[in-house]
Amino acid sequence: MFFTESVYSKGKSLGHAKLGNVKLQYPIKPTRSLELATHDPGNYKGTAAAVGLLTRKGAWWCFTALNKPLQGRTIKEIDYFTDFKSLVQEPSAPAKMWNLKVWVPEARNVAASDKAGAFGKNVTSDCFVAINCKDRKYVSPVVEKTLSPKWPAKKLDLGEAIESDHTLVEIKVFDQDPSNDDDFLGAAYLAMGGMAKAGVGAHELVADLGDSLDVKEKVKRGVQLTGVVVVKWEVASSEEE
Repeated sequence: MFFTESVYSKGKSLGHAKLGNVKLQYPIKPTRSLELATHDPGNYKGTAAAVGLLTRKGAWWCFTALNKPLQGRTIKEIDYFTDFKSLVQEPSAPAKMWNLKVWVPEARNVAASDKAGAFGKNVTSDCFVAINCKDRKYVSPVVEKTLSPKWPAKKLDLGEAIESDHTLVEIKVFDQDPSNDDDFLGAAYLAMGGMAKAGVGAHELVADLGDSLDVKEKVKRGVQLTGVVVVKWEVASSEEE
């Protein structure tokens, strides 16, 4: 993708222009922008210039400043007079796709949410884990009365991802409460891109259980978040699949 600028007024050139800036505008509120290039008056003598080139390097984008003078006042004229291919030193390369599967076989030393008696201290939990990512979800069976539960190794297929994918895989541990809402016992989050970047094969990560990104989801009074979850995932090349 080339970024060009030109002066349409007849008899004028970029040398007559005031300070020039080329920016990318983000369509959000409040408006944000990323400045790609800037030049002072008189930097260019012609009517047009190639400011820069945006190319794709696998999962990432790269902006290269060009500052090349061009001919023409309109984009059609610039396209007619310019051999854009000659300005590309290295062509774009498509992002490689990876297939991901994730599962959580166990947690260790999670918070106690259930009391030993009506007025006793919290000593245990009836634990289950929920994995969410986009429209895909897995909820494990409940393992009763333990702070270090082990669950069946049920794999959740997350589909395809590239290394720059910031989509979060949400892992949450709960204490089952048949009479009320299940008690939140902690969450961990992994980015799909980071998982894909680990490369082909099986991987494992021990992640601390912490607060939920959902501000409405809190631990109940008297419970303090503790413990870790063991997260395992597999990466396979999409081409192999």
